[in-house]
Amino acid sequence: YSQTIQVPDALWIRLRFGDTSLGAKSFVRMTSLEDQGDQRLDSQSIADYGFSSAFFNGAKVLVEVFADPSDENVFLTIDEVVFGEPELSSKVICGGTDDRIPAIDPAVGRFVYDLAGGSQVARCSAWIASSGAYVTAGHCFARGGEGDPDLIEFNVPLSNADGTPNFADPDDQYPVNVASVIRKEAGTGDDYAVFDCNANSDTGLLPVQGQNDFFRPAKVSD
Repeated sequence: YSQTIQVPDALWIRLRFGDTSLGAKSFVRMTSLEDQGDQRLDSQSIADYGFSSAFFNGAKVLVEVFADPSDENVFLTIDEVVFGEPELSSKVICGGTDDRIPAIDPAVGRFVYDLAGGSQVARCSAWIASSGAYVTAGHCFARGGEGDPDLIEFNVPLSNADGTPNFADPDDQYPVNVASVIRKEAGTGDDYAVFDCNANSDTGLLPVQGQNDFFRPAKVSD
């Protein structure tokens, strides 16, 4: 079975699934028709991703369900299509001159929030630690109505000129294990969170394996 999901003028698309049965060997594959970024989910990985897909750039996503002959009663339900719209206002730097310099580090990722009300935006950064854990600020979790970040992405492309984010290839998007979070939010110098991720559904790798880089934490004396 295949179907193209299209939202005219959308900048990106994400799918949320309802009742789904993929059996032991069947799977769903989704492909952005803008940049060919694709993701494969089976019965285990679709649960790891919280019954949501990765983020796909562009206004069209091809959805294909591959039913293995050994599986019975295979089906997939798409409950919701979440999408990004063009920005309506420009962004400026207070004080005038923008002296920022682009920087990319393979051990630094960007959170994608699963916001209440169906709106996703990118907020907060996180770092791969040498232990294989992931570290960020404590206030990046438990943000009231904004919910918790459910994906972290690496090798993030530049945003559009108006500040609208573009998303990394699905191979570089990893589901956050929200149940693993240990956090504290007690002001400057005592504001941290440590968490785990589930493996990427396509590569089978964790971020520390896929990025092959990390920061080594050190204790700093007062």
